[in-house]
Amino acid sequence: MIARLEEYTWSSYDKVIQGYQGNPIALDVEIIKDYFPTVADFVRFSKKDNQNVSKSIKNLD
Repeated sequence: MIARLEEYTWSSYDKVIQGYQGNPIALDVEIIKDYFPTVADFVRFSKKDNQNVSKSIKNLD
């Protein structure tokens, strides 16, 4: 049985950021990275207010 997309539990915001830092967490992180090639693209798209975003971006440099 194939689950519908809306039934799929996506990774949390923090897990996606970890995926951008080179820590593969889950397949959906790779899918998200296909649509948002950089962490900055993902952060702009994300509506979560995260005070550690600038820290996360600096860690990627």
